[in-house]
Amino acid sequence: MLNNFVKHSIIRFVTQELTTILDENSGGWSSTTVHYKVNTKFSDDSFYMNKVDGSFDESLHMLIHRIMYVEKHYLRFLDSELMNEVEEDPHSRWWVDSGHKDYDLISDFLSDIYYDCIVNVYEYLTNKVGIDVKEEFKDYLDL
Repeated sequence: MLNNFVKHSIIRFVTQELTTILDENSGGWSSTTVHYKVNTKFSDDSFYMNKVDGSFDESLHMLIHRIMYVEKHYLRFLDSELMNEVEEDPHSRWWVDSGHKDYDLISDFLSDIYYDCIVNVYEYLTNKVGIDVKEEFKDYLDL
């Protein structure tokens, strides 16, 4: 169901998972740390919490996707046909095909989730952890 309640509840859940991951991993980070790499329960892969440059391998986008996949949030707003697409390769970031009849709705819904979660990670790294990551996030967040 593509509504604001579902979208905001997913954003809250994913953000909470991301902040937990940050809390568990940020102990050794400092302003001189270049790569904010984390391991999680959501994948055997590692993820860079400051990688939002558009390449999805080991990126924050991929971690958000994995959280939504593992915790079954896609089931809250995708029909069975689209869920089958996600299931075909759950280790790759999924996006609705541009030819799909609900492309605009689903794309906007997903864009909002990713953007809000990434803003929350940026603010957490900056304000709570005390790390300047503006350079890494500036293009994605228009800083």
